[in-house]
Amino acid sequence: MSTASSSKSSTSAPVSPPGTRNYVLKVTGGPAAGKEFVLNSPEVTLGRAVSADVQLPDMVISRHHTSIYFEGRRWVVKDLESTNGTWIGNRRVRGPTPLELGKTVRLGNSLFQVHQIDEPLDEPIISARVESVSVKRVGEERDAASAQIARDQKKLQAMYSVQRLVSAAGDLQEVYDCCLEIVTGAIPSQRAHLLLAAEDGNNLVPVAQRDERGPVKELSMENVSRSIIRWVRSQDEGVLSIDATKDVRFSSQSISDSQLQRVLCVPIHGSEEQLGVIHLAVKSINLDYAEDDLKLLSAIACSAGLAIENRRLMESNLAAERMAAVGLMAASLAHDVKNILGGLEGCISLLRMGLDSKDGDLTENAWDMMNRNQKRLNSLMHDLLNLASEDKHESLAVSVEELVREAVDVIRPQADANDIKIMVRKPAEFDGIAWMDSRGMHRVLLNLLTNAIAAINDQHVGTGKGRVRITWGLKEGAEDFFLRVRDNGKGIAVVDQSKVFNLFHTSKGNRGTGLGLSVCKQIVERHQGTIEVESIPGKGSEFIVTLPQNSDSTDTETRTFLIVD
Repeated sequence: MSTASSSKSSTSAPVSPPGTRNYVLKVTGGPAAGKEFVLNSPEVTLGRAVSADVQLPDMVISRHHTSIYFEGRRWVVKDLESTNGTWIGNRRVRGPTPLELGKTVRLGNSLFQVHQIDEPLDEPIISARVESVSVKRVGEERDAASAQIARDQKKLQAMYSVQRLVSAAGDLQEVYDCCLEIVTGAIPSQRAHLLLAAEDGNNLVPVAQRDERGPVKELSMENVSRSIIRWVRSQDEGVLSIDATKDVRFSSQSISDSQLQRVLCVPIHGSEEQLGVIHLAVKSINLDYAEDDLKLLSAIACSAGLAIENRRLMESNLAAERMAAVGLMAASLAHDVKNILGGLEGCISLLRMGLDSKDGDLTENAWDMMNRNQKRLNSLMHDLLNLASEDKHESLAVSVEELVREAVDVIRPQADANDIKIMVRKPAEFDGIAWMDSRGMHRVLLNLLTNAIAAINDQHVGTGKGRVRITWGLKEGAEDFFLRVRDNGKGIAVVDQSKVFNLFHTSKGNRGTGLGLSVCKQIVERHQGTIEVESIPGKGSEFIVTLPQNSDSTDTETRTFLIVD
């Protein structure tokens, strides 16, 4: 047990308060909880400074926060103009206030009580002291306990909610808005601002704002005390101002103009730096803030800082991954374009030779080679456009039969040249209309057919056994449309089946870009659909596209039809 003596009497031996027994100050909450200090001096100061008689390692309290002194056979507590005040229960100490023995006093996160040191009783006949309790008092205590439980549950719910923000999905703006919604739900406020440091690191800018009606779209610094914010940022601690207009610490024109009555403001910390502040204010005298609100807001701000920093880190990592993907794409495309341009250069030389020598066969061969390279370059361009296009599509009611026919007409010359048969199977019970983005799905089908022909050429080149089968319809018991493309080519190795939709993954060597199936997957997912592959190495593969149909648009009288011809 430590001894607390006033620094004013440090030159002489400490004396007990005159005419009293010894007393002890017990710290019951906060960083120094469990410590006891014998009060051997009639006046003792408490604070976080080394020069305080009772030093408390609490960063929320002031250096010399409060003092207690013995006067007229009782202890008196006096606040020393601290930042966050001294509290007895829910009442702030505004002047010398009598302190009952055993009554809890709050300084920031610390709690203490003053007790008289127990001494043996000289009169053993005294066994107990019974205090009369009225029914009215029991009811009042029960109501007070119920109200306190409700407040504690509300605070606990707020902490649970803000902790979920740390791992929740969503962008930064959602984190800002949710954080302020949690704060105003737990601590009533007429004006609430979440402000973060600008890029220069000096000024703060509002990123979220709420009033009595809810979120505010047009953000501003109105009803924000800049002087309080400056103080909070410089001192790096929260502030509770009961009457901001009369608080000498923060007297400024911004407070006078906004007529703020009560203000709560706490810093938001990241792992290494201060990120910003949360600023709450009320103009009405009917709403009040207590020290518990300051403690709750400080705890919320701590978790909010972690959530903001995590989300920033995730977005930074995502941006880095995108830049890496751009670099990888540029390297891959440079290689592909170089090969195509090399082929075109050779074609031009052959074409010139054929024209100069008037060799019709050489000219025809050079022209065919040039046409194939031009188509490769055109296909690469379309894949890039689909891959880079924004996540939007225009769904219309499309004739599937016409869509399939157009894709088959495009690919048929290539299939005929390789003696590959394309078989189309029409469904028996299907009206032929599906809801989709026709341009995107045409690209998907064309990619799947191109891959099927390439796979067959690797397995049945020049044998005439190559087959590609296209089927479509509605799934039984569901309103999902399906499209299947099946081939009897070489199939896909088991280890590669999970990678076929990855960007730049290809099994064609220099003949492929690794974009086609990735583009297909992206287009299908824009429809909120799925694309899957089933394959047996050496026997062939089947790609299954499934698209949900818009149940609200089944009335053909109100739908827009696009017949692809």
